[in-house]
Amino acid sequence: IVTFEGKELIEVYHEVLSFHPVDIVTNRLIVPLLWELGKRWAQGLGSVAEEHFFSMFLRNKLGARFHHLGRNQLGPKLLAACLPGEYHEVGLLLFGLAALDWDYRVVLLGPNTPFSELPPVVERAAIEAVVLSGSAEAIPTTVEQELPRLCRSLAIPVFIGGQIANRYADAIADARAIPLGDELTLALRRIDATLNRR
Repeated sequence: IVTFEGKELIEVYHEVLSFHPVDIVTNRLIVPLLWELGKRWAQGLGSVAEEHFFSMFLRNKLGARFHHLGRNQLGPKLLAACLPGEYHEVGLLLFGLAALDWDYRVVLLGPNTPFSELPPVVERAAIEAVVLSGSAEAIPTTVEQELPRLCRSLAIPVFIGGQIANRYADAIADARAIPLGDELTLALRRIDATLNRR
């Protein structure tokens, strides 16, 4: 990553996936690597370019996997999107792939999705739950003022995942949304339990 060698990165990625299941690769390699790149940048040891290079690589790989895998699921339909002002979509893509593995059908909207766009999609696509993703830097008014309005306008569960769920757990619960945190397996178990899936 730090030498921006795309070909080598692709080779390592495919090699790791040939030996380990996707959830292991995600939880033990990709997520820790994203944390490490963010930490390197914060400490002045890395650059935004490194983080963007790896994020673009993951966006391409995960997006392709998402579209190839998302065809035969029979479970509840989830709408997955990033919060307004949130442009980091890798976590959302990782969630989408994990949800497909759990037999959910996923409508993926991506980064910076205005709340006003969600209710029409929920209605037209027969969505059974909304999952929103955000980093710890989310705008407080989004959670404290806009989220309660969104939850009141929908008759289905609204889940909030990512680092924002840890930082604003009380405000999320006050809005009548359900905080998921940033661990994919625990998040999916919570969604299963809320939707009464066995």
